[in-house]
Amino acid sequence: MNQLKVVELERHRDQLLISGQATDFLFDIERKKAVDLGGRVLGGAYSPDGAYFAFTQGADESGHLMLTQILDLAAGNVVARVTWEEKPAKGIGPAPIWLNGREVLIDSNVVGGSLVVSVQGDVINVPSALFGRGCSDRVCETIAAQLNVSNTFHILVDAEPDPGRTTWLLYHSEHREVEPLPLIELPVFSSDGRWLAGVLPAKAEGGYELWLRATDPLGATAQIFGPGLAYVPLSWSHDASKLAFALDNGVGALLVMPTTEVLSWSTGDYSPISVRWSSDNRHLAMQASGRVAEPAEALFVVTTP
Repeated sequence: MNQLKVVELERHRDQLLISGQATDFLFDIERKKAVDLGGRVLGGAYSPDGAYFAFTQGADESGHLMLTQILDLAAGNVVARVTWEEKPAKGIGPAPIWLNGREVLIDSNVVGGSLVVSVQGDVINVPSALFGRGCSDRVCETIAAQLNVSNTFHILVDAEPDPGRTTWLLYHSEHREVEPLPLIELPVFSSDGRWLAGVLPAKAEGGYELWLRATDPLGATAQIFGPGLAYVPLSWSHDASKLAFALDNGVGALLVMPTTEVLSWSTGDYSPISVRWSSDNRHLAMQASGRVAEPAEALFVVTTP
C-alpha cells in the first residue's frame, strides 16, 4: 500500500529537489550537477547564507530510526550526520531548523531530547548540554527561534512535563544562560525571534489570558492581555507585527508594532478552532465550529489594519 508523504523544503533559487526511482537528488541549476542524497528526503532546510543544506531521511525500514545530514553545497559532500529515534506515536516533525549559519536544530520528536548538529560534525543533546536536564527515553518538546539581526538564538524546552502542565525553560545563546518562565501554555516565537507569546490560565475569571514578552533581555517584563482567550494555538503574522488569538466566540489580533493595540471580531455562535494569517499579513482566517449553529463548521476571513 502506497503512503502519501509531505516534504517540507525551503525554496532555493539555484537548486531543485528531484525524485528519482529509488532516491532523491539535489540538482544545481547553474553547475548542471546533481548530488545523490541517498534516499527519500522527509524534510530539509538551507542555512541562512545558502552554503549548506540540512535534510532528514528514514534510516531503516521500521520508520522509527531517522538520519539527519548536512550537505556542503559548494563541495557537494556531506560534512555532518546524526542518527536518531523518533517517537512513533507522534510521527515526523518539521524540517531541521538553522539556529545560525553553522548550527542546525533537530527538534522533531526525538527520543531522549532534541539535538544540535554543527557543520563540523559536533552533536549535542539540547536538554542535557544547554539546560542540565535529561529526557531519558521520552520526548522533550523544543521550540527555537533565530534572531534575524544576528547569529544569536533562543530555545525553549519543557523541563518538567506533568499531566496538564508544562514548565518551560528559555535558553539565551548570547549569554549562555537559562531562565524559567511562568506556567504558560502554547508558547510561540515571532517570525523574527524578537517576541515570545503564550496563553496563561486566568486565576479569577477562568479561561486564558494572552502572555507576551520580548525574548531579550534576560528576565524581560511580560505584558498580560485578557482574559477571555480560548485554548487555541496563537498565530504570528509573517512580518511579526501582529499576533492573532482565538476567543470563545470570536478572534482577536494584537498589533505589536508600531504601537500596541487590540482588535477583535465576533464569530457569533461559532467557536474558532484555528487561526491563520495570509502571506501579505493583511487578512486573518479562522476555522470555527458551531455550538448550536448550522452548518457545523464555518470559515471566517477578516481584513486587519
